[in-house]
Amino acid sequence: MQISVRDTPPTPEYDLVIKAQRGSRVFDAEKGEFMSETPDIAITDGKIAAIETDIRWDLSRKQPLWVPDKAIVMPPVHDIHVHNAPGTFWCRGDDREAEEVNPGAMVEVDAGSTGRNNFEHYRKYTIDNSRKKMFAFLNIAPGGLTVEDRENHDLTHHKAAETAAVAKEHSDVIVGIKVRLGTPQAKASTWLEALTRAKAAADEAGVPVMVHIADGPLIKDVLNELRAGDIVTHCNHGLKARTIIKGKDIHPAVVAARERGVIFDIGHGSGSFNANVASEAIEKDFLPDTISSDQHIRSRYGPAYDQLTTVSKLIALGIPMTKTLQMVTRNSAAAIGQDENTGTLQVGSPATLSVLLETQADDGYQFVDSILPDGSQRIFTGDTRVQKLWGIYEGAVQ
Repeated sequence: MQISVRDTPPTPEYDLVIKAQRGSRVFDAEKGEFMSETPDIAITDGKIAAIETDIRWDLSRKQPLWVPDKAIVMPPVHDIHVHNAPGTFWCRGDDREAEEVNPGAMVEVDAGSTGRNNFEHYRKYTIDNSRKKMFAFLNIAPGGLTVEDRENHDLTHHKAAETAAVAKEHSDVIVGIKVRLGTPQAKASTWLEALTRAKAAADEAGVPVMVHIADGPLIKDVLNELRAGDIVTHCNHGLKARTIIKGKDIHPAVVAARERGVIFDIGHGSGSFNANVASEAIEKDFLPDTISSDQHIRSRYGPAYDQLTTVSKLIALGIPMTKTLQMVTRNSAAAIGQDENTGTLQVGSPATLSVLLETQADDGYQFVDSILPDGSQRIFTGDTRVQKLWGIYEGAVQ
């Protein structure tokens, strides 16, 4: 009788092995496409240790993560415009760390909820205790959004040098300066000076400005002030005559700004995403550079909901999935100066990843855009949704 002797199991080399199964895909954010072959990923000490075809599952110290059909392994989904600072007007409340708050977004950037006077408290109690990677834009208004709007009416304490000093002190997490220029956040007599001071603080700190546009100054007047790397958020809003569309074309100032390197961000929110404007821009091949949810207490229960819902809406309106995935990975990471650390999958980079599930419905999924001041809201459908399957933060599966 012949006796079969089983090979001695190998000594585990990795903390975790992510095994790609048939039908799953790995997204290459640099190229903006799915890899032709689907490799496995190994993680050790919170970093990617190997990206190879068919890594042995028994080299994993923890239970291997078996990625199923229709799943997408990719760099972490970013949301570069949220509001999550407790104690501010746009705060999310006391369920900040609940997974349902913004599922799928493994990197979040607070868009100016705090200013130089209250940022340190926000960092201590929120950023430093988060189960996600978090960054922030620092508001040029010293108290950020501690009151409902009108933060740029009185500029007495809008100090560029002092704001830049706080940004430099916390340069590991502060990635830009925020200013809101809609109505009623700024007056006709103050918006330009508020933007000028925000730009001065950003220049001193070596970071970009993120500008909230809406129904305030003319879009051309705002865009003419911006430089390469500065970010315009709410780029598909539908308020008054301040949209990126002029007549039957993309506004010339918008085209010129993009040519200079200004970044256009979605910033959905409760009132800043108009599906008609987005559709027209997409038809004219003017796509956003980055997608963000602008999730806050007024938008997370609708109409924005969360980042992956926002991504699914853009897919429904005609942007290819691969482009949307690049917008929330490589493009978003580059916009906040973190592309080498959080925008790609490569050996040695932090093992913070997103694993999404693509689903399809025969009858389509129903989506809505923001509610305009006149109460109008567009309902539209799409065949595809992307949803969170797992999040991996520095090697830990969530």
